[in-house]
Amino acid sequence: MKTLNILIGIVGSGKSTLAKRLSRKGGVILSSDDIRKQFVEKSVIDNLHNFQTNTVVFNELYRQARVLAEEGKDIIFDATNLSARDRATIIEIGQEYKYKIVGHLVLLDKEECIRRIFKRQIEDENAHYIENPRELVERYSIKLRNNMPLLSEGFHQIITYNDGVEVTRDSRILIATTNVGKIEIYSNVLDKIGLPYCSLKDIKVDVDIDETGETELENARLKAVGYHNATDLPIIANDSGLVIEKFKPEDQPGVFVRRYGGHELSDEETIRIFSEKLKAVGGESDSYFNVALSLCDFDGNYHEKLFRSYRYMVATPSKVIIKALPLRSLDYSKELGKYWSEMTIEEANACEDSAISEQQKFIEEVFNGSI
Repeated sequence: MKTLNILIGIVGSGKSTLAKRLSRKGGVILSSDDIRKQFVEKSVIDNLHNFQTNTVVFNELYRQARVLAEEGKDIIFDATNLSARDRATIIEIGQEYKYKIVGHLVLLDKEECIRRIFKRQIEDENAHYIENPRELVERYSIKLRNNMPLLSEGFHQIITYNDGVEVTRDSRILIATTNVGKIEIYSNVLDKIGLPYCSLKDIKVDVDIDETGETELENARLKAVGYHNATDLPIIANDSGLVIEKFKPEDQPGVFVRRYGGHELSDEETIRIFSEKLKAVGGESDSYFNVALSLCDFDGNYHEKLFRSYRYMVATPSKVIIKALPLRSLDYSKELGKYWSEMTIEEANACEDSAISEQQKFIEEVFNGSI
């Protein structure tokens, strides 16, 4: 998948060394120091460290980042990036092109940073000149301390290093689906728990998951493993199968609700086919969904559980169709006297309270470390 790596750290902390290490796995380094050197050599700017030269350098960095993003290249953005404001433009570029955005927070003892700055200025005449390294390091340290990177800025992952060694890793949970209905369900759950998340609508993951499992749990596990391996993010993967009690065993949709007659059904085709099948058994039937969750936690461990959600299906469909959740147009609540497709999120959650609350409890236990 496409990854935008944003390095964050004060001058001399070891960002460029980390950038080279990251580039061995692929990716183009965009370095503010390199651009600055090129512009100094061409007499576009002088080598003094000030606001005006920074503006020229960073405008060029953002231009090059957009070119690489258009080409779909992995990017390693090597600059101090000390505040949320400093990081905002490159994060916006990453979001626009649906990159996985990783912040790399590089920490190092201030005295060692100062020593490295002096050494660099002695050895490299084209290095940008810092008149008072101690004052700059102190000022930058305060700025960083007051602006530590947060997932809420748009990062999908933040990795922290101390003297080049990884010490912590903070990640959003990936809701591993493009199904807008499922994204809505699980984003609502994660909002209640207070956990950060993203979905396959936010980042482009070039991986094909072949759902060859014979059960809902097997397919959910295939998705969880595949997407975790591709993204290195914690995962919520879901698969479900429908059982309509009046249908014969050979007519049960099971895990193949949307795959009928050798092709993937549209929302309208799904409603039409199951409406006809329900008419053939009397126009209604008690039913239930087997809902499988496979979760990959923050440490890369997998957890799975099967839930059952009871329903009542009728042959006459509602005129309201929810994109990606077509069977809600045949799913009728006797208690509320309305179809699921006509319900608000609150009404649907209330009707499915036990199934959703059980899933929420499982998700919370896994990601809050109770399991």
